[in-house]
Amino acid sequence: MKKDKSFNFYDNGLDYIRLFAALQIAMGHFLTLYWWQHEDFPVAQPYFWGMRTVLIHCYGVIILFALSGYLTAHSLENNKGIRTFIEKRIKRIYPGLWCAVLFSGLILFLIQDMSGRVKAIIPWILLEGLGIAYTPQVFEGLSSQSINGALWTIMVELQFYGAALLLKKWHQRINQKQYTAVVLFCFAANIASDWISRQLGMEHIIAKLLERSIIPYLVWFMMGMFVYRFKEKIIPFLTSNFLYLFLFFVVGEFLLDKFPQFKIGYYADALTSLLLPLLALGAGYGIGKRKLSLDITYGIFLYHWPILNILIETGTMQNFNARTLIVPYLTGVLVMGIFSWQVIEKRFVTRWYMKAESKGR
Repeated sequence: MKKDKSFNFYDNGLDYIRLFAALQIAMGHFLTLYWWQHEDFPVAQPYFWGMRTVLIHCYGVIILFALSGYLTAHSLENNKGIRTFIEKRIKRIYPGLWCAVLFSGLILFLIQDMSGRVKAIIPWILLEGLGIAYTPQVFEGLSSQSINGALWTIMVELQFYGAALLLKKWHQRINQKQYTAVVLFCFAANIASDWISRQLGMEHIIAKLLERSIIPYLVWFMMGMFVYRFKEKIIPFLTSNFLYLFLFFVVGEFLLDKFPQFKIGYYADALTSLLLPLLALGAGYGIGKRKLSLDITYGIFLYHWPILNILIETGTMQNFNARTLIVPYLTGVLVMGIFSWQVIEKRFVTRWYMKAESKGR
């Protein structure tokens, strides 16, 4: 791969890739939870079942973690110091998170009998507000099995930031072969996590600790950092060869679905772990410089689960088909995403975000 001296970091459409990832998560959770309520879903509504089959191969979490690694590496390189980096991450993560946690708790009071449960919700609010994934046992009986099942990723993301700070100097010094070896080591950790969890069972304490640590997921974040470190070489390669990589991915996933005994990997199969982060970054630069005026990705991610809880706990999801529910569900998710950005997040991030954007113009 040759280095492209004309490469411009800001000439991308990563906003749209992030939006796609958030919508994939929201739709994936909707279709899966709908399936839990309707055992005949695959036969009764084949169109939506087919949609779910496609979407589960485009893991939004993997895409977001890879983009996070790429953008975090950029942020570390361009911030004046560690304090500035931490301040920006706090402003980006916590105000939106706090409001979403309070909203999720409020929904419980509106749709559930909270008799004897009030004391349990307070620790949940405090811990989730810090970014620590936790579901009190008294709420595990929810049909969705969680108050807000998407928030575990915040805990992982915070660990990523800590790892990025520790690896900052190392990230800037090692060569491409050494960095490749590190990424492959992280990939091996993902495979090992899958094997350990299968051997012990997901209820084992070690498996539960793995699930909330960065160990199984670090490969995707490190791939993002790796691509950024050698972006002048890798991004042009990914954009020019995107179609070939995409076709290889589609054929590979088709074969793995036919022969599931060959699937290995934690959270996703090995092929997805290695190719999806690269495809996401390649697509982001392949579509050119396109920015969203409303950054609603985080809001979609934060609020889609409590909306699902409303649909399930009120019996709405059980009494209507997916075709009827999909439009009001997505409308609610998008409205909350816009609300989160316009009312909460925007005032904390706009100044430094716009300053960074101006450098790319």
